[in-house]
Amino acid sequence: MSAFNLEHRHVYLDANVMIAAIEQKALGAQALLGAMERRECLGTTSELTLAEVLGGPLARHEAAPLAAYEALFAPGSCLQVLPITRAILRRAAGLRGMDLPDAIHVATAISSGCDVMASDDRHLRLPATIERVALAQLVPPCEAGRP
Repeated sequence: MSAFNLEHRHVYLDANVMIAAIEQKALGAQALLGAMERRECLGTTSELTLAEVLGGPLARHEAAPLAAYEALFAPGSCLQVLPITRAILRRAAGLRGMDLPDAIHVATAISSGCDVMASDDRHLRLPATIERVALAQLVPPCEAGRP
């Protein structure tokens, strides 16, 4: 699979991408967070994602990933975290073929103007205006043949 160029893109981050970056140290997911920190792309997610990513580290009593997630979701970080509003919930209710959490993610991505959804979830039903990019496509520049 070829590398996906995220430069100047508005990327919605699904929980599985954040878990890959923070807990699994996946290079592609970490490269995405690095691109966000350098302001090469805009990263957005829902407050719902925080609840999804904290579950594992809380159950395992792991302080390091908890601290990393709290820093990533903190105001002023490179990640834009959007609240679950009534408008989001209404839009999610109109999305068919997905469970409610996935519908909330897609509705948030649509409402915030994202044009890319970074996710390994192949069951997400995305509108034509949002392109899904899998973790395997998030190749760090040095591995994509760039110096």
